[in-house]
Amino acid sequence: MKAFKQQDSGEQQDQVMEDSGAPDIAARTQLVDALFLVNGTHDIVLRRFGDPNILPNLHVTLVFLFHVSFYSEAKGHLDPGFPWKLLSEMLNTLLMGVQEYSWIENERFPQSERDPHRILPEDYAMRSLLWVDKYFPSDWFSNDKSDDDEKFMELPSNYEERRTRTLWLGVQIARDGDCLQYDREKHRFSVSPNFNMEIMEIDMEIDMKIDIEIDMEIDMEAVDNCEGP
Repeated sequence: MKAFKQQDSGEQQDQVMEDSGAPDIAARTQLVDALFLVNGTHDIVLRRFGDPNILPNLHVTLVFLFHVSFYSEAKGHLDPGFPWKLLSEMLNTLLMGVQEYSWIENERFPQSERDPHRILPEDYAMRSLLWVDKYFPSDWFSNDKSDDDEKFMELPSNYEERRTRTLWLGVQIARDGDCLQYDREKHRFSVSPNFNMEIMEIDMEIDMKIDIEIDMEIDMEAVDNCEGP
């Protein structure tokens, strides 16, 4: 959590320097292991192009990345191993069909005029967490009158709200251009040269995964046919 501490004053900077004087090997090992696990998970999820079921996960992930983007020390830990190229391609697939870009390119939190306080199920799960303090408007939950049974109900209309917010977060994260980048003229995401891996590698692995899933489905159908009625 040291990496999330504000370093606006000289006193706070001195405190961080003192705390980091004696590296804790066990803590560093745990951090490396945690980053390996979480980035490996992101690498799997971000290959699910066109799958709307991963959007809640993607939304929450970008909220966290948005928070981390304000802390250079935390970015130094997270950025090198994160699959930024996959994220950029995932965001580009979500851009397909978008006609009004002002919602995602505005610096303000996107709120539609028709339903300005559309609370998503994962919003409740993230509520009061440390890393959402820069995300939700201050009055986001103040007028919420939803019953407990309704808070985590997934509605088809949530897709557009979730897509808009996810793309907005992507644009905000790309503002420094260190890892993720966004072209406001072409309306397209990309990555900095350090993270620009060959897209063929991604396509090949996706095709292999699809082939495996198809083969499994064929095998299951064969078993069903053998069993008979």
